[in-house]
Amino acid sequence: MTSSDTPLRVAIILIGNELLSGKIQDENGHYATRRLRALGASVTRVSIIPDVQADIVDEVQRCLRSNDVVITSGGVGPTHDDITLECIAEALGVDCYLEPQLEALINRYFGDRVTPAHMRMATIPRGSALLEAGENTWPIVHTESVYVLPGVPEIFRAKFEALAERLRRGQWYLRSIYLNVDEGAIAALLLELERDHGVSIGSYPKWRGTDYRVRVTVEARSPDQVNAAIAEAAQQLDPTVIVRVDDPLGTTD
Repeated sequence: MTSSDTPLRVAIILIGNELLSGKIQDENGHYATRRLRALGASVTRVSIIPDVQADIVDEVQRCLRSNDVVITSGGVGPTHDDITLECIAEALGVDCYLEPQLEALINRYFGDRVTPAHMRMATIPRGSALLEAGENTWPIVHTESVYVLPGVPEIFRAKFEALAERLRRGQWYLRSIYLNVDEGAIAALLLELERDHGVSIGSYPKWRGTDYRVRVTVEARSPDQVNAAIAEAAQQLDPTVIVRVDDPLGTTD
């Protein structure tokens, strides 16, 4: 495989007691996983952890060991439980410093209302860089492979889109075949298709409200692999259980 054929491995860390207590329903993890898939990335882990320093440090280090990129969400405000930036610094073995550009932005925005708590939002891990995220939001702090995003969904989405093209690598191709059959009856076939064609297969049953019982998805980095696996599935299955099949994908050079 070329580098463009190899998906970027991405971990998403959602930080906040409010997510674990059910006070807030997560939107950012779902948004990011869908967008990352569209960008050709492979999301390896989505974790939800509390506002506890040791937990954040451990999770960042764990994700960095096995991923190309780590995206965090939450814990970057001015209150006592907003400790994400200092935890990332500890995970990377660096200290924090007051970043001049962010300091100026905070002073400009809050004016004579600025407090030392506000300046916590400008105190970032040493060695960080700032990625501009548009006129209506502050820059994204990123250091090494970590991108630090806020927890507020509207701002999270805006900042994610500002860095999205940095995360694009290759493409996933997907087709589906819809069947009127029990999952257990096709389990052996699906395993065989994965093994023989190098594809990733998902099986999703439906209980009511549809004209099929199972949707089988076939994904790969090459449309040729997907088409070949779908063709073999259609050949091996009893035609009477096939409700419909997605159109073939265009082939690559």
